[in-house]
This record gives sequence, C-alpha cells and structure tokens, in this order.
Amino acid sequence: MPEPTSALGVAGVVYRPLSAPIDQVALAAAYAAARRTPLIERAVAVLRTLS
Repeated sequence: MPEPTSALGVAGVVYRPLSAPIDQVALAAAYAAARRTPLIERAVAVLRTLS
C-alpha cells in the first residue's frame, strides 16, 4: 500500500500490505470522443507519457 494512500485514514478501512511490491500496474482510460475538452486532452497527454 502506498504510504500516502494508507495515510488517508478512511474510517472502517483496513490497509494491508500486498504480498510483494510491484514496479508497474496496468492503466486504462476511456472517454467519449464527442465530449473532448481541453482537460481531457491534457489528461490523455499526461497518461501517454507514462507508458
């Protein structure tokens, strides 16, 4: 569990470490092409730099 996530301290949530740390996770994003906005364009551009 990333430290910032476990620091949230959500009531009723128990944070447990994973069996082994991982270096990468799969990430997917979807959006409606008809609703493209500058914010979506920027978010997609940032996500593409992560691959």
